[in-house]
Amino acid sequence: MADRIRSWWDAMGVAWGKRSGEGFGALFTEDAKYYWTPFEDPQVGSEEITRRTAQAMASQREVRFRYEVLFEEEDRSIVRWYTEFKRPDSGAEVEIDGIGYMELAPSGKATLFREWWHGNEEST
Repeated sequence: MADRIRSWWDAMGVAWGKRSGEGFGALFTEDAKYYWTPFEDPQVGSEEITRRTAQAMASQREVRFRYEVLFEEEDRSIVRWYTEFKRPDSGAEVEIDGIGYMELAPSGKATLFREWWHGNEEST
């Protein structure tokens, strides 16, 4: 099971690194729930996840992603993830440090994803 979990996180990093909303959305089931923050309603389904993620990735360049597994059991995992990228319009270098909780379906796609993160970029 650990290989499936790590394969999923690896694929997430590849999709993010390529800035592929389609690749990212393909990691989720058609009815998956993705909580971008604990205070927003979830994105529901791979189609919405693809669309919202592609929008976010449009303003990111030179993306680097890494993670460390903190907990894994059967079809669930918690990781600490790190992402760095540049904003093409300002040249700002952004760093994000986050925690992700993910549950996998037998298909190897995520049914639930929750994340908590913070970055060094100031809100406008």
